[in-house]
Amino acid sequence: MNPDEFEKSVWSLLDGSLDEEGFRKLEEFLIEQDEAQEQFVRMVDLHGILIQKLSDQGAPPSVFSMDEVVRRQKRRYFKQSAMAAAAVLVLVAMVMKGVFMKPAEPLLTIRHSEDAVFQVTHASEEDGDGGGLTLEKGSRLQLSQGGVELTLQSGVQALVRAPADLTLHDDDRIYQSLGISHFVVPPSGVGFQVQTPDLLVTDLGTEFGVISSPDELDQVHLFKGKVVVENHWGVRHKERLEGLQSRRAGPAGRLNPVDSRPELFMTSLEDKPSYLRLSFDDLKRDEFVISGNHPDAPGIRATLLDSTREDKRPGIVAGKFGKALELHGHGGCVQTNWPGISGRSPRSVAFWVKLPAEIEGPHKQRGFLTWGDTDIEAGKFELIVNRHRSIGPWGAIRFDCGKGHVVGETNLYDGEWHHVAVVMGGVVDPASGMKVQLYVDGELETITGFLRNEPDTIPGTDESSWMSVGRYLHAGSPNEGYLIGTLDELYVFSGALTQADIRQVMNGDW
Repeated sequence: MNPDEFEKSVWSLLDGSLDEEGFRKLEEFLIEQDEAQEQFVRMVDLHGILIQKLSDQGAPPSVFSMDEVVRRQKRRYFKQSAMAAAAVLVLVAMVMKGVFMKPAEPLLTIRHSEDAVFQVTHASEEDGDGGGLTLEKGSRLQLSQGGVELTLQSGVQALVRAPADLTLHDDDRIYQSLGISHFVVPPSGVGFQVQTPDLLVTDLGTEFGVISSPDELDQVHLFKGKVVVENHWGVRHKERLEGLQSRRAGPAGRLNPVDSRPELFMTSLEDKPSYLRLSFDDLKRDEFVISGNHPDAPGIRATLLDSTREDKRPGIVAGKFGKALELHGHGGCVQTNWPGISGRSPRSVAFWVKLPAEIEGPHKQRGFLTWGDTDIEAGKFELIVNRHRSIGPWGAIRFDCGKGHVVGETNLYDGEWHHVAVVMGGVVDPASGMKVQLYVDGELETITGFLRNEPDTIPGTDESSWMSVGRYLHAGSPNEGYLIGTLDELYVFSGALTQADIRQVMNGDW
């Protein structure tokens, strides 16, 4: 419809002569054209003014009274255009709504960190498709990396750290099955609730954090104000907390005190991924201190296991930063009680290593760090020194998930310090087709060999498959599979680091 046709259609509508097909075309044109909507409103206004002017004119000299003429004209006009007037009202309402009415505010809006990887699924959808930056009732947010800031209509705000899984049950209730979330509730949001598999937390005007994990009992950490917390199970113990208090869901439905740990919770979207750090600087009674802001850090024990030969015992030596761990194989390694990061969750591992230029022993894989189930395809997460020339350069860093691997290019057997990093869950490597990148000394490695498979780490149920340092999961006799070399500043991150992040870690600036 061109401009002339549009004007003719509008005037025909106003004088009652527009047929049904013309009305349909005019309606479609108005829906598609914003400028036409504004012009339509002006034409309707002009038509109304002309009618009013006509009715307000004084009576000129005439045989008939002009008032009578106007009354007759108006009566005839409205008889002819009763249906047209109704149509005009409908179109005006439609246009005015499109031009002047603001869309309804969503129940919840999302901001995210630059590295965030998340998926939104609305209640009307079967599969998530990244459904925007808003949530409605029943919408689900699954966060695999980074952080998000959630803002509800009531003013309640939450900072959520990956990995997380939340569903908006109502405008004042969130269900959190997984995640570490920091909630700030203004007076307008009093009564807001967070439900987890174990707990129901009701706010009374406060600031608090909630930790949910399938492997641990859920926790609430109160930072200021008041909350009421209730256990879902057993005796359903209920308690009102005030000030700086924290509780963990206990057995039989009880609530147990737990140390407050505000460092676990995000305070801004700029916060980095949670991490564990093994610096090798502090060794007490054969146990290294594990630090970092990962929620599991306080409960992790890192035990130094001795070698089977007196002359091959592990030692503490000068490292790249502070002290380092020197291993000589023969069973010497660090064993933890931590099952590691599971599934396909993004993660990064970084450390300094110095391997001897001349290596002794059989050509068995030498492990840097490993965890997972070796009996399940793609069920392990393992970083080793490649010693099979058939799949890649000898001495290069190799990531292995079990029936799937990628191999770098740099030979680490040169007697020098190298910074090594492995990132899983970031971008897809064009060579291997896997979301695994290898870095040496801050530079991205060229993938020289690979066997494509999607890592899906299965945490082990016993010590043999928990995270260990300096050992290969398939290590046989004590002189096979155990690392000969020196390690320093080992980090495990619950997210995929960028190259800039890796260089920051490498330089000791994390």
